Amino acid sequence: GMMIVCSVKDVKETGLNLLKWRAKNLIENRNILKQEFGKKISVEASIENLASQDERFIQQVIVLIEKHLQNNKLSVEFLAEECSMSRATFYRKMESLLGEPPSVFIKNYRLKKAALLLQSGNYYVSEVAYQTGFRNPT
Repeated sequence: GMMIVCSVKDVKETGLNLLKWRAKNLIENRNILKQEFGKKISVEASIENLASQDERFIQQVIVLIEKHLQNNKLSVEFLAEECSMSRATFYRKMESLLGEPPSVFIKNYRLKKAALLLQSGNYYVSEVAYQTGFRNPT
């Protein structure tokens, strides 16, 4: 057999470089997710072949929001429970992926869905408000 000889210093440097490279890639991937999901929230909850666990998580949250859009119980706590997470863990994960608190994400999703329904011209404002979970017209 062949024997490979290397120093402890070589192993440490290689391990450190690998760790740096993996950390850099994780940060880049998080930034890409923030840009992709943060700027353009799709109100059509289409499920595709999603590449990463984070994308599947965001898609799951979007499906839950869409399913419970009219429900006045739709909140950060409700979504956390539906995702089998504590509120704090859910909050941290959403904020790290999207760069905004989940309550803001929910509100923006509702507003974008309302805008889409209003643009269709098929609904009265009061109907759209009800369909998107806005109970109080003020």
